[in-house]
Amino acid sequence: MILCLVRSGLTSFERFLCGVIFLEFITGNSNERIKNIVNLVKDKKTRQKQGLFVIEGLKIILEAKKTNIKIKTILLTEKFFKKNKSRLKNILDNTLEIIIITENISKKISSNVTPQEVFAVCQIPETKLLDHVLDKKNINNINNILMILNLQDIGNFGTIIRTANALGIDCILISSDCPDIYSPKVLRATMGAIFNINIIKINNNTDDIKKIIKSFKDKNFMAVASAVADDCKNINQISFLNKNLIIVGNEGNGLDREIIKICDESVKIPMIKEADSLNVAVASGILIWELVSKTNKLYLK
Repeated sequence: MILCLVRSGLTSFERFLCGVIFLEFITGNSNERIKNIVNLVKDKKTRQKQGLFVIEGLKIILEAKKTNIKIKTILLTEKFFKKNKSRLKNILDNTLEIIIITENISKKISSNVTPQEVFAVCQIPETKLLDHVLDKKNINNINNILMILNLQDIGNFGTIIRTANALGIDCILISSDCPDIYSPKVLRATMGAIFNINIIKINNNTDDIKKIIKSFKDKNFMAVASAVADDCKNINQISFLNKNLIIVGNEGNGLDREIIKICDESVKIPMIKEADSLNVAVASGILIWELVSKTNKLYLK
């Protein structure tokens, strides 16, 4: 049964639309439920401990619903509820709980300057392990993998994930020192892309990463490191294989030399002499585009 917490002032049609029991309207910022949801938004450890995360905005909530992310609670303002009745019907089904909140509470929960006035508390899906990807039954269906190491900027991180998903990367490996994929800023930057692509966390130890790269090379993947050194090949000089592992690193320091050495190729993007470097998200996007366009893995209508 869906539990809907609202005040008693809605029309009979709105009550019928929800098809739920109305109990109360949460107005106080000190409410324990609200405090916990705010902690889920702000604190990685709380998310990990409870196995929950919070998304904000109707578009990304609909994306989560479409990809079968389990939505446990919907929170929204009465104004948003009345304005978006027809679109909300799609996400209210099978939601355990619906809470109508005040605009002040919406501001308290939101990580945006302008709150979107609708939130969903979701269950963190079970994470696939690296062994699952390397398994013979699964590896045959995987062609292009992106490995992201030691990235720090949340915006860049989210943009790379969103780009990888849009251009058909099959799987993303992220080191444990990358941002939390369920933080509000990452979720907002990916625009729901994390719900559509397998993302697997790996140890950030250099020796462990080298072993992982070797494991993929043993499965006939070509390992390609993104770098800026003079001895790197230009990206347009690379002939990709049917299976490829693309590796990108930290914004300032790039990839560890030991990791670059174990790769089959290291590539750079040619630039005019006056330019020093590219933003890592932009560079990653160019590299991924070059990969999928050369291997015919992207089909545009």
